[in-house]
Amino acid sequence: MSAQISQQADEKLHLVAGSGGCRAMLANLGMLLALNWLGKLKVASMGGISGGAIPFCLYAAGLSLEEIVDCAIGLDFETLVRPQEKLSSVLKTHYQAGRRKGRLPGKGIYSMENFAKWLETRLKGEWPRRELFWTMATDDNGAQVLFTENGMFKRIQGEAFQQIAAPARPESAICASCTVPGFFIPINLPLPTGGQLQLYDGALSFEGTRPLSVVDFFAFKQGTRLVFCDVGAERNNYDRLYNSIWRIICGGRCLPSYKAKTGEKNFGMPVVEILPTVTAVRSFEFSAPASRKWKAILEGFAATTQALTRSGLLSLEETMQARGLLQEVEHLEKACQEERLDFSVKLRALLILRGVLKS
Repeated sequence: MSAQISQQADEKLHLVAGSGGCRAMLANLGMLLALNWLGKLKVASMGGISGGAIPFCLYAAGLSLEEIVDCAIGLDFETLVRPQEKLSSVLKTHYQAGRRKGRLPGKGIYSMENFAKWLETRLKGEWPRRELFWTMATDDNGAQVLFTENGMFKRIQGEAFQQIAAPARPESAICASCTVPGFFIPINLPLPTGGQLQLYDGALSFEGTRPLSVVDFFAFKQGTRLVFCDVGAERNNYDRLYNSIWRIICGGRCLPSYKAKTGEKNFGMPVVEILPTVTAVRSFEFSAPASRKWKAILEGFAATTQALTRSGLLSLEETMQARGLLQEVEHLEKACQEERLDFSVKLRALLILRGVLKS
């Protein structure tokens, strides 16, 4: 048994992050923290779509997990998006000009120009290379547009990826993958053959929120296990209203497809599904307080330890260690509520003490 655990511990993982805005970003950061703490963050490739791709991109670019946590907790995401249009204006314009053509909205409520500049200062205009990183967007016709350090590739359902351009700037790729139709202004990237691609959220392709076949496309034979994190659909009145509006306007084309369990048979390797229920923040809650951001990170952390245990990737000792830490966090939160202490400060101190964070 110990030999088997040792062999599994040496596996390199293909990490795939699903969509979900702020929920996905924070939960996938929690997944990275858990994998690193448990000694499992040995990466063959890492990539994903929408908000889930953001922490992966920063990590692959060389930022430490502590630096990424500081960004996630200390930054007011509201400062990274700039209001451009009212929702009523976006809907009216799309209804009049686009609905009959079956196209996605050409306008958005927010611009991601500030977000692109923020990413550029951290990525320094270079494709992340500490780990093999990819992200993906969707064009106006629903085709997948894959971004890698080797170029841009396009795939229509049922066909193979074909290269269409040289590598894009990483901040443009991330912004394209995060472009929720109508919410953000579409990203337009020029093509060498002329014209341009209008790009939207990566979750809108035929694979929905789970683009696992990208790993198969790269033929990553050096990896032996695929680990996927999906926060799933949001269950609140705000989200239901948003979805109802877009079903009326563009027949559901603006909404991601949430796939059922994928299984292992199509990938030639075991698939570990991490399915956190993230309720601490909403997908588009850009100004959530630090305490609730931490809770979302912890929801991803806890779901990761549970999934690894189910998959046999943790020893009994590691499982008990993870459960013990989560119990400590639960007791700490209760104590902070009773004594009116700053949960974020106390939690960080605990995570440093237990070796989850270095500082």
